Amino acid sequence: MSIVINNIEVIAKKLKAEFDIQTSSVEHNLLKGTMREDSLKEALRDIIPIKYEFGSGILVDAKGTQSKQQDFILYDAFSSPAFLRKQKDLVLPIESVYATIEVKSTLTNAELEKAVKNFQSAMELEKNTIKSFLPITGNNSIMGLVFAYTSNTSLDSLTNKLVELNSEIPIRHRIGCVCVLDKGNIVNVQRDDLGILHTLPSEKTTLHFK
Repeated sequence: MSIVINNIEVIAKKLKAEFDIQTSSVEHNLLKGTMREDSLKEALRDIIPIKYEFGSGILVDAKGTQSKQQDFILYDAFSSPAFLRKQKDLVLPIESVYATIEVKSTLTNAELEKAVKNFQSAMELEKNTIKSFLPITGNNSIMGLVFAYTSNTSLDSLTNKLVELNSEIPIRHRIGCVCVLDKGNIVNVQRDDLGILHTLPSEKTTLHFK
């Protein structure tokens, strides 16, 4: 376990160093956004199996309903068709997706609300076992994450905002984890044992920051 933790700490320090360079030397916001997403992609590529790929774009279901634009999509690259590729943007079937990540330079309450709505638009898509290109199993739950290099507010404030936003949406449509690189994480933990983490929200979990 210590090897895993050390590896994550090395990745975190590398991402923080790259972000500091970007914010000090790059003024163009669009370029800065691309750089921050590419940095995260490179970091994850070292620890994620080759079966999985990353991309940005929108998700669709068998009825043709589309999600909002997703910053970062983790999907099954071996068996998933990409319906459309335009530069780096993809159109992917919802059945092939394992996680979506919203990537922010500075996480504000407004950006957190946008991230929650983006993930909800993906979770509202319908998975179809008949018309789908991919089989659906009990492990096809999609995880929603927010990754930020920093924030203009505390984790306590962000947690309270997330609780407020969650009160208006179904449990299975909620974000699973918020990571603010220089402050900590907001995670779902078991209500009767705060030491047990859960990747997916449920009636048995509650939000906790550390």
